[in-house]
Amino acid sequence: MFNRIGHKLILTFGGISTIGLIIMVLFYTDQQQQSLFRQNEQIMSKVTQSVIEGLQTVMLAGYADIAQDYAANLHNVQDVVDFRIARIDGNEAFLDNKTIENVNKRKQEELFELREEQNERRIIPVDSEDLRKAIATEEIVKIRSNDASGENFLTFIAPIKNKKECHECHGSADPVRGIVKITTSLQAVENAVDSSRWQAYQMSVPFLLLIVLLTGLMVKRTIVQPISRVTTAMTSVSRGDLSMTVPVLGRDEISIMAKSFNRMSLELKTTYEGLAEERDKLTTLILSAHDGMVVTDRNGKIVLANPSAVEILRKSSRDIFDEGFIHLFDDPEIMRRAIDEESYIEIINNERVLQILASTILNQEQETIGSAALIRDVTAEKTMQAELQHLAISDGLTGLFNRRHLDETLASELNRCRRYGHEMSIIMFDVDHFKRFNDEYGHEQGDRVLQNISSTVKGLIRSLDIPCRYGGEEFLIILPETSNKFAQEIAERLRKAVEQTDMDGLRVTISIGVASYPYCMVGNPKQFIEAADKALYEAKNAGRNCMRAA
Repeated sequence: MFNRIGHKLILTFGGISTIGLIIMVLFYTDQQQQSLFRQNEQIMSKVTQSVIEGLQTVMLAGYADIAQDYAANLHNVQDVVDFRIARIDGNEAFLDNKTIENVNKRKQEELFELREEQNERRIIPVDSEDLRKAIATEEIVKIRSNDASGENFLTFIAPIKNKKECHECHGSADPVRGIVKITTSLQAVENAVDSSRWQAYQMSVPFLLLIVLLTGLMVKRTIVQPISRVTTAMTSVSRGDLSMTVPVLGRDEISIMAKSFNRMSLELKTTYEGLAEERDKLTTLILSAHDGMVVTDRNGKIVLANPSAVEILRKSSRDIFDEGFIHLFDDPEIMRRAIDEESYIEIINNERVLQILASTILNQEQETIGSAALIRDVTAEKTMQAELQHLAISDGLTGLFNRRHLDETLASELNRCRRYGHEMSIIMFDVDHFKRFNDEYGHEQGDRVLQNISSTVKGLIRSLDIPCRYGGEEFLIILPETSNKFAQEIAERLRKAVEQTDMDGLRVTISIGVASYPYCMVGNPKQFIEAADKALYEAKNAGRNCMRAA
């Protein structure tokens, strides 16, 4: 029997599985694509560097006349679409006599023969931001582009540094002697990714069919057939009487059960009218209570354990009854202490926080007639308390400690250092030109800059350090048990880490002020912060992106 409810469940599981497989394929192929692009960039960066080193070797060896042939041969490298060598003004090299004339003039002899034919070809616009960046930073600049057909390309603009060995011929005025421009096609990488994605989809189809088949078999055995058996059983006893009815909705197996149950309720109603109302109330209270209840008789044998006790103790009803009252928990001393104290005690059991109240029940003659235990699961309450406490001391944007926690902790740590003669330091820093980020890129970008800096701080400091947001773009880190020298080392590492962190392609720097006790004789937290703040402004006045100590 495999009716409508089974079809619904199979369609649901099949749909969820299909969506999950598609998402997984897209995710992993995207990751593979990014990885291949990164590998391609790394390989081409090494090729570019090797070309530059080879070119410099040819020039230094005195074979400048074959440098042009060396460059021309590089067009044959696989996937290289274009290869050019240019001077720093963006014109292609080896086409005129400018460089030859300058070298001959500097050497005061006709070291190289002039070309009979001259030409001037600009391969990079003179106002190119990428050209200026490569020359200014002396680092390779990567550019992604595509043509009209949609083919993607990767271009490297790499500076040829004016090494000391080159000064004899070219002088030392310019730190960069020339530019290498290499353009490669990304078509091979994209084809590999497309092939991998298609293979992943092909492999997913049989796996999806297997899931649907297994789901159908499981639904039939674990849901449809049991419901059908229950329906048959309820129908067979429908001549009885129950006082409850259930709504009849739809036309599936559950509806059949509802109709059978209602018929039983109607026929058995008069049978159970004699049950006592108080017993109904007590049973409802015990069975529906959220707290676990366990009761014993005068001999210590458990006679009642409600569903909540089964859930909280994570034991079956049989185990609870068999193991006994004292052994509700792995450590018998827990229940003994709870009975002796007769007040709530708190324990950790199965990674949950429980409160236990246990007592011995006496009759009027003070004879023991049983024992009872009330067990409450307060894990959610404790978790909420911890979350509220964390929110009270945390900054919502950065996740660092807030100003309130900073003031309390700094005062406490400073008093402790005074009392025991220990050292401590604080690091105060802010983001250089932060207003520019907000003005040029918007406040959301400014917020992301603050969040990235906060992540950098968390990954750099020790577990005992206290990172706080002082306000706006200003931060303060409390360093217990830290000398002035070590605090400066930490501050410098932080400055470099922020400078080297990619923040959505933006260059972000910070200025830092360091103050230490007792190196600075401060009388209170306010003076301590003022000392670090003064050092911070000294760093600002020194040109920013640096550290100064009070």
